[in-house]
Amino acid sequence: MKQDDPSQSTKKKDEQGSNLALPDRVEPPPPKAEVTPPQPPVPPTVLPENLSGNSANEKDKTNKQSCKEVSVSIKKDPELSRFESYSLALSGITLGVLILTFVVFFAQLEESKTQTGIFQGQAKQAAKDAATQIGIARQALIDSNESFRIGNAPYVWIAGLPTYEIHKNPDGTSQVVVDAHFTNFGKSPAIDLQGSRDLEIGIGAMGKIHSKPLGTGKALLPPTKEDFFSAVTPPFKTLPDLSKDDTIVVFARMQYRDMVGHRYETNLCMARLQTGAWEYCKNHNEIKDCAKETCEK
Repeated sequence: MKQDDPSQSTKKKDEQGSNLALPDRVEPPPPKAEVTPPQPPVPPTVLPENLSGNSANEKDKTNKQSCKEVSVSIKKDPELSRFESYSLALSGITLGVLILTFVVFFAQLEESKTQTGIFQGQAKQAAKDAATQIGIARQALIDSNESFRIGNAPYVWIAGLPTYEIHKNPDGTSQVVVDAHFTNFGKSPAIDLQGSRDLEIGIGAMGKIHSKPLGTGKALLPPTKEDFFSAVTPPFKTLPDLSKDDTIVVFARMQYRDMVGHRYETNLCMARLQTGAWEYCKNHNEIKDCAKETCEK
């Protein structure tokens, strides 16, 4: 918007007033407000790259000029050098001692492991040897007890030769009777003694011998005591020929036990010869330990 110049406006009013009569008193016009003319825009301020206003090349030149080559020399103190040498030597000795300590420690550890293995092997072997010795001692004790038992067991056997006679019955029949004595040759009594007998006569009597069930009666036979049994044939109206060998054969079976309960069995078999002597049968003559051998009931 274009505004009038105040000087020109005043001039125009003066020219107009010259044509008009002036009043007695002229009032001054009221003051007009000042109009501030518009100001041109302020351009933005551009800061230089460095505050000094110098360019980068000039700054580099300045830095190069300000930097001076300085040579530094280190003076060694003899006392300090000696201390450093001592410290270095002491550190080396300490390191060597540590290494030696570790070497000795691991060597002792390996040796300990080896010794432990040896001790374990020796302990195992000692345990085996102890078990072997215990087994030997146990077996020796068993053998000792067995030897004592065998040495002190009752042994019942025939005492002297059997005798025989022919018994005549009132009804005219005849029977052969054989008496045999036996005794206890052992060192302990024969307890619960039971027996059975079989007597066969005639030709082939040896093949007819057999075992019979034990009797129900029980007896006690102390050591060295002598006893006897009798075997009798059934009645015969006519006796067979008894003049030949082995025509009279007697077999006896006896069972008994010792003081601790071990059972024994004695089998006796004897045959008469035509000369009147007696001989043992080829079989059925033995003393059995019923804990180790089969004994008949």
